[in-house]
This record gives sequence, structure tokens and C-alpha cells, in this order.
Amino acid sequence: MRAELASRGTDDLQRAVGIAETARCLVILERDLAQAEALLLEARALTERSGEPAWAVFDGVGLLRLHAGALGEAKEAFEEAWAIAKKRGNRLEEFMALEHLVMASIHTKDPDQACEYAKELADIGEKLREGSERPLGRAMLALCRYQQGDVEHRATLEGAIQELRDVDAKQRLAFVLTQAAAVESERGELESATALAAEAEAIGRILQQPSELALARAVLLRIAREQGDATQVEQLAEELRQISGYANHVGVIVERELAAAAAMSKAG
Repeated sequence: MRAELASRGTDDLQRAVGIAETARCLVILERDLAQAEALLLEARALTERSGEPAWAVFDGVGLLRLHAGALGEAKEAFEEAWAIAKKRGNRLEEFMALEHLVMASIHTKDPDQACEYAKELADIGEKLREGSERPLGRAMLALCRYQQGDVEHRATLEGAIQELRDVDAKQRLAFVLTQAAAVESERGELESATALAAEAEAIGRILQQPSELALARAVLLRIAREQGDATQVEQLAEELRQISGYANHVGVIVERELAAAAAMSKAG
């Protein structure tokens, strides 16, 4: 009987991981989020029956809460995922949980916390020699330090961005490009900000991911507004209005930039 119960628990855990991985993919691609939520509920029930937690369930819940704009809840879920990965000694899972913690911290405008997670991320990335983890770890750490005002890390960030291009990590590259463009825009480096945001916008169109596309266009809209280009502001605002399905925290940025663009048009 004990052997049968152990086998059933293992089977439940394996099923839960498979179901949760499917849900994670749906959230990452921003497709059928209601189905993703249902799958995660099923996966969580299976892990509870098995008596073992699953990294993929917590990371999937975190991604879903991040998309919903519940950033605090998202970070809690990612922390749980990170703890499970560390306990299992799975560096790739640790890396992905930390990647999402850095993203969530950036979205909550907590650069100090983002840098703490990014340091851990970069350390693990150096041990994962294949794929895009090493350049992403370097890029995220340089980005966080650059956001903190350390301009010496701009060259490091540029180098890491090129490494991400070289390994064709489009989704990860788009995030770093957009965040770097936002920093450059805030510092008045409008030419480089435009180039970075335009590249991110092009990737967003290729991947058909509304959040990255909307963020990049919002940055481009801000830059056009700062340049006083009324025609470009009107065009970009219209293009931004055509996007739907992006994350709630992205929606806050979109609404803010559209309101600023409307105020400029009215004043002009």
C-alpha cells in the first residue's frame, strides 16, 4: 500500500509539472490566460495531493499575477519558486525564478531590490554556459546598476545587449531594450533611447506579444513628446491605442503616456 501511495504521489507531481509548464507557456506568450489559470489550479491540487511542491506551479502563478498587475503577490510566488529550485539544486529553475524577480522589482520601481536579485541571477548565469542565461544575467545586472545611476555600467549593458542579439534571445532582449530605452529617455539621451525602443518594438511585433509591444511604443511616444514632434506623437498614440491584451501594470504606463499625448495635442 505504501509503495502504491508513493507511486501515485510521484505520478501526481509529474502530471502537475507538465500541466504547470503548459500554463507558464500560455502566460509567457500572453495567450488564453483564463485557461492558464485553470491549469495552474489543477496543477496545484495535484501537488497538494502528492505532498510535494512544484517549481513550475509557483513560477506560473507568479507570471499570472504579474500579468494581472498584482506585483506583490507575483514576487511572493517567485520567491517560493526560487526557494524550491534552490532546495532541489536546479540552477536553471533558480535562474528563471530570479529573472522574474528582477522583472517584478523593476516594475515596482525598486532598483535596489532588483540589483540584489540581479547579482544572484548573474552569478548563476555564469555557471549556465549554454543558451542565453549568461548574457541575460550580465544584461540584467548592468541594467539595474545603470538604473541606480551608475553610468559606468552603460558600456557593460551595451555589450550584454549585443550578446543577447548574438544568441537570438528575442523575448529577453526585448525586455532589456525597452527598460534601457526608458532609462536613456529619462536622462535625455533621446537618440539612443529611440534606437533601443524601436528595436524592442520591432521584436514585439515579430513575437506578437502585446506587453512588450505596448511598452516599447509607450517609450517611443514619450520620446516623441519630449522632442515636441506633434505629428509623430499623434501617429504613435494611435498605434498604441490599437494594442490590447497587455499586462495590467503595462496598462498603467500606456494610459499615462496616452493622457500626456492628449494633453500635448490639446495644448498645441
